[in-house]
Amino acid sequence: IEGPNRNNLTDDYWERRRGGIVGAGFPIVPVGYLLLDYEAYFVDDIDTDRDINPPNLPDDGHIATCGASLMHYRIKPTLDMDINPQGRRVILSYALADESYGSDFNFNEYALDWREYIPLYKRHTLALRAMGGFCKGHNLSQGAFLLGGMENLRGYGYNSFRGDKMGFWSAEYRFPILQDMGKKLSFFYLDRLYGMVFMDSGTAWFQGKLSIGNFDTDAGAGIRLKSFIFYHIPLNMELSLAHGFDDYEDVRPWLGMTVVF
Repeated sequence: IEGPNRNNLTDDYWERRRGGIVGAGFPIVPVGYLLLDYEAYFVDDIDTDRDINPPNLPDDGHIATCGASLMHYRIKPTLDMDINPQGRRVILSYALADESYGSDFNFNEYALDWREYIPLYKRHTLALRAMGGFCKGHNLSQGAFLLGGMENLRGYGYNSFRGDKMGFWSAEYRFPILQDMGKKLSFFYLDRLYGMVFMDSGTAWFQGKLSIGNFDTDAGAGIRLKSFIFYHIPLNMELSLAHGFDDYEDVRPWLGMTVVF
């Protein structure tokens, strides 16, 4: 975890989270779903210098939340929809942490994640994303939201930014490189390869109002591969390189794999 917490602890440290989540989804309209979940986990830091005065230490403890989300999902069914979707996905979520079901903290968390996948021509796509959230109540001093890493600010390390509020946007241009590859490598079947260039910008903070001038920005490029294991289990892979515009940031490589059941 990097960056200052609510109590102004500026030292980086390693944090461990152990727990799980259970949930269920229900269709409510032809293009919408209601998602309900219960999440419980234990947070502890594993290398903070304990000589720091206690008020400035990161918090430890159990967190348990009950959550509800409304998801609008309208993705066009295509052969490459898992690596190059076209359409829209919007998730509005709420989570409540309360001592009555095992939490050491009490807070309300709200978040919105809006993604637009705009078709251009010949399977070229412009992917836009906007995300925001805030948390009210007694939460971890580390903050409710963590940004940085492969899922959002790709030019910065995992959890480089933290706070009780967050804002984020990204723009990504995706284009086909190889369609209908039909290549077999042992038990792998390579199907489609896409390229991408992108820019991300966002931050998380504790005090004050949102200011676009405080956003940290990165840019990069990468490839997306659709493949299959044993010819019928989908395996999607992504390799990207991103550079944060902060003077101290290096180029960061990311490799992600998703098995679809």
